[in-house]
Amino acid sequence: MESIDFCTFIENSSLYEEAEINIDLINSHGHVSLSAEMIPNFYCSSCARNQKFDLMKNGVSENYWNKTLSDIFRVVYRCRNCQNSYKTLSLRVVSANDRYNLGTGTHFVKVQKVGEFPERVIPIPKRIERLMGGDRKLFYKGLKCENLGMGIAAFAYYRRVIDSKKNVIFDEIIKVLKIDGSDELLIEELTAAKSETQFTKSIDRIKKALPNSLKIQGQDPLKLLYAALSEGLHSKQDEECLQNAKDIKIILFYLIEKIELALNDDDALKEAVKRLRK
Repeated sequence: MESIDFCTFIENSSLYEEAEINIDLINSHGHVSLSAEMIPNFYCSSCARNQKFDLMKNGVSENYWNKTLSDIFRVVYRCRNCQNSYKTLSLRVVSANDRYNLGTGTHFVKVQKVGEFPERVIPIPKRIERLMGGDRKLFYKGLKCENLGMGIAAFAYYRRVIDSKKNVIFDEIIKVLKIDGSDELLIEELTAAKSETQFTKSIDRIKKALPNSLKIQGQDPLKLLYAALSEGLHSKQDEECLQNAKDIKIILFYLIEKIELALNDDDALKEAVKRLRK
């Protein structure tokens, strides 16, 4: 298990998902110890956007931890901007001192988020909402299941949405390819793949890779989505499905963002040419 920092854990982890964090949560007296310098970002409903949240003074319940009983402790944060919104978390120390870095004095502690109010809000870019159209409710159900740590359910919802929206995604990619008209074969493959009902089957028909402008860290995003979706629900545990569901969402967000950037750049170029040729 790869360790993560505490803020990444409380910002992004689903309920009941175990994570190993690289911070000394347990001090020498056995108390839960958190630093006010660790400042997470949460969605603030009053500000209607992500904001930095500060640990409240006395915002950590005074629980103890020992090897036979994993205590649950409460952490309270407040929005630094409006100071009206609060985030309350219930955290469980699963195990401590399993690994210890003598060079830094850092303990690696396994923890779970077992309660969160208000629930985690995953901001959805407007371009994603437009693409989802009538499947928006299904996508939000997937997000809800992801928040609750229900990996199989989240995976199933995301896969259903991608199967439903694959032609819309392909059409957006084709728009980008038609800007310079240099890859007619890929356009033909994408057009032919639209006849398939499932996303994975449609990708089997696409042999050419997407252009570099649409790749994510040098990888074809359609192939990445295919890898996450192709194994299905039956061969994986719930924890693995949860990670796959998160990966699907991240890759989809990045792909749509790259498509929109490519199309916007083309629109901006056309406008510049139109102004300068007068």
